[in-house]
Amino acid sequence: MKSDPIRSVYANAVEALTTQILADPDRIVGRAEVERMRRLAGDDQRLQLKVWQQLDALRKADRISGDAQSTIAVLLEQIGGEYSRPVVVGRSLDSAEAPNDQTSMPEESSDSTEMAPPMLRVPTESLPPRAIFQTAARIREFGSHEPWQPMPFPFLRYLVEQMNPVDGAYRLDIATTEMWIGRLPFYDDVLLLRIVDASWANDRVVLYYFMFEDKLYRLNGQSLPIHQLNEIAPLKLSMDNVLDYLRFFCFFVNGEEGPFYISEDISDPMIPSHTDPRVVEWISGAVKPAVFKEINESGHFILAASVFYGGAIFHSNFEVQPGGFLEMLNDEPLTSDLPVRVVAPLD
Repeated sequence: MKSDPIRSVYANAVEALTTQILADPDRIVGRAEVERMRRLAGDDQRLQLKVWQQLDALRKADRISGDAQSTIAVLLEQIGGEYSRPVVVGRSLDSAEAPNDQTSMPEESSDSTEMAPPMLRVPTESLPPRAIFQTAARIREFGSHEPWQPMPFPFLRYLVEQMNPVDGAYRLDIATTEMWIGRLPFYDDVLLLRIVDASWANDRVVLYYFMFEDKLYRLNGQSLPIHQLNEIAPLKLSMDNVLDYLRFFCFFVNGEEGPFYISEDISDPMIPSHTDPRVVEWISGAVKPAVFKEINESGHFILAASVFYGGAIFHSNFEVQPGGFLEMLNDEPLTSDLPVRVVAPLD
């Protein structure tokens, strides 16, 4: 696996080569150039995906020669792996209608070709909070690291075809859309899907979905999809993972001013920086690690944490039921009217 600086150099080289080819209207890419791009990727799956995205852009522009098609097929096989049962967005493969609380699958045209996605290699390590909560700009700049797993290209292409457009506003494109999957510590068989695309008008947006069995559940800032999944997945809370659930729930359930972000360390990249040292001092003095306090007589988890919401930070106690329902018991303002906000739009 290439290190990030080397990967960046290789990815830039692939994009530069593609740009050079597309700039010449008479240039056709032959096997030698495709092989060169494939060698740049090596066994790095993210770079393989980048190479395939660039090659697909060239293919759409009719710039790939016939003798290069077999090389592209080999690369596709490297990225995709084996094929299996497709994920149908928003409904069971055995169901005729999509429930209203899930993303509906768009109707296919009569001449469309059905394609099953590859078998996913499911991550074994759970995502730590710092890996989940990242701005779109940071994701695009630094990419995603283990335990995030890049979506294999055939699966990405399948989901792009099935999901477009998200909310009628976000177009997915295999040349620009990036997807990753990760495991959450409080579910056994649920994956978290993350999607970014630098071409969106609001380039701060990161789209998230639960992937469970053959359905996707959109995380849209409301609590309903989380509670829906908690009933069927099921949710498995313990003293070891309930703080991670608190962080997750408060990030993905938004108010009018954004997430109720559990803020524990001034070095957290999600906490906005500021040039005024007084603002930095106010924030630094207000944030503190979230703590597990006890299990009460009802068997509910009692937790305490600093919450960054809008322009304020406050200290709160939370009660979390084993089934995932969460209640903020109180809030003590620590600082308010801050000139910065946690910006992490989900739609």
